[in-house]
Amino acid sequence: MNGIPIRYRVSGQGERDLILVHGHLAHHLWWHAILPALEPHWRVIQLDLSGHGDSGHRGYYDIEQWADEVIAVLEAVGSDRAVVAGHSLGGSVAIATAARRADLAAGLIVIDTYVVGPGIERPHIRTGAAPVYSTRQEGLSRFRLVPPQPGPSTELLALIAENSLREVEGGWTWKFDRASPLNVDDDLIGEHIAKLNVPTCFIYGTQSGVVNPEVIECARAAFPIGTQMVGIADAHHHLVLDHAEPCARLIDEHAGKMFVNSRSRIPVGE
Repeated sequence: MNGIPIRYRVSGQGERDLILVHGHLAHHLWWHAILPALEPHWRVIQLDLSGHGDSGHRGYYDIEQWADEVIAVLEAVGSDRAVVAGHSLGGSVAIATAARRADLAAGLIVIDTYVVGPGIERPHIRTGAAPVYSTRQEGLSRFRLVPPQPGPSTELLALIAENSLREVEGGWTWKFDRASPLNVDDDLIGEHIAKLNVPTCFIYGTQSGVVNPEVIECARAAFPIGTQMVGIADAHHHLVLDHAEPCARLIDEHAGKMFVNSRSRIPVGE
């Protein structure tokens, strides 16, 4: 897109579309554990946002550009109506996508996404060149979830780590681009939330290190009336990894209802 290759993948047997948007410094395999429960009922679309996974890098990143990429992928696969689901920073991308293109969105599922209220500053997102490791094994040994948490199986983390490294001159480094600037315009995200006109569900982990009780209250105040707020007990921030089964069940359940509700959606202004 705009000269930058965007990797995407389509799987599943369903006739309804569901697009999954990963979080910052992640890639499409963050959704790996929930796919078996979704693919029998959904056509599942995944992508690597620019600066992540096997997609190209840009000189600058922001939520609007990533939303453009989600929209472009939906158009490329011929989807005229999809539930848009995003985890963490990917939830902000999903919000922008659904707010800007309600014609493409049957619904919106936001998963453990940091929502900033008045007077609250977003935690700093670190930038800077990723380190180069002399061997692939050294890089794999340094893989960590951010924020740290208990839970995901060793096998699942190994799969994600294996697909997070790329070979460069002098060794191995992470595929994500941490050197280029990232701009997260919280005021603009707030404007997108206020304009949402699609069925919306906000899923969070009750033990999340990102979505704490204060953030939950900010989300309740910000999202439109009727937004479903659902907590997964004992789940942490990376709940698509440590609580994949209940997370997949909630996505399937709420996305299914959204397809029904979206048929009778009243356009803004009517």
